[in-house]
Amino acid sequence: MDGTPMRRLFKPSPKRDVLTMKTHPSLTAGFEATTLRVLAFASFFLVSVTQAAVMVSNLSNTISLYDQVEYYVSTGAGKTVANDFTTGNSAMSLDGIRVNFAGGSDPSGIGFKAALFSDQGLLAPSGGPQSFLVDLTGPSPVSGGLISYTPLSPYVLAANTRYWAVFSALYPSSNDELFPITNTLNPTEAGAPGWSIGDHTALLTLTNGTPNSGVWNYNATGAGMMMEVSASSVPEPSKVIFLACGLGAMLMGRRRRGLTQPEALQGRI
Repeated sequence: MDGTPMRRLFKPSPKRDVLTMKTHPSLTAGFEATTLRVLAFASFFLVSVTQAAVMVSNLSNTISLYDQVEYYVSTGAGKTVANDFTTGNSAMSLDGIRVNFAGGSDPSGIGFKAALFSDQGLLAPSGGPQSFLVDLTGPSPVSGGLISYTPLSPYVLAANTRYWAVFSALYPSSNDELFPITNTLNPTEAGAPGWSIGDHTALLTLTNGTPNSGVWNYNATGAGMMMEVSASSVPEPSKVIFLACGLGAMLMGRRRRGLTQPEALQGRI
């Protein structure tokens, strides 16, 4: 030994350097990766319990009649066709409405519109669609067959509530718009408890896009539109809160792990 004091050979770093020292970046990155994996699993869990399912359908029935969505350029006469469905005991997120068409006259399909409406609150044969709720988007029904329409924006259906799927031809149009929709006289339905499809279509006549009376007329034959409604369960608030709390805890853990033990303890002394 050259006489240098031992304490000088192992001189510690200043206190301020120790207290500001951070965890190695690779450890922080590893924690972030773990956080993302946990969040991905939680998201998958929430999605898996809210998968879309058919709530009610009468598509397996025999076709009986047709109601036609229409608009005639020469006279301006038009007709809008609607059919109601009623939800079960739980609020559900609407995923889509599938309808059986028999074809159409306008290949472009630009004059066709589908939407979800609320109910007037009156019993058949009175009442009908009340207020617009959300647009339903889908391909042109000109080729016929089963066509699916999905909400343009997320929409939650209230429990034990009557809604209307409304199909219309837009005015003005340079072409005659004729889109026949299949109906069935068979009231048989398949689906979840409490859900049902109305057994009468409702019709509204128009001239140049304006309702002639504003009164919906029920199909006197007693035929309902052939349709199917799909929906998914709405995540329970407790699950959302649980996920939020877990995320908060992980973020707090990341903040703490980003500090050395002396720095973490500094605020407690």
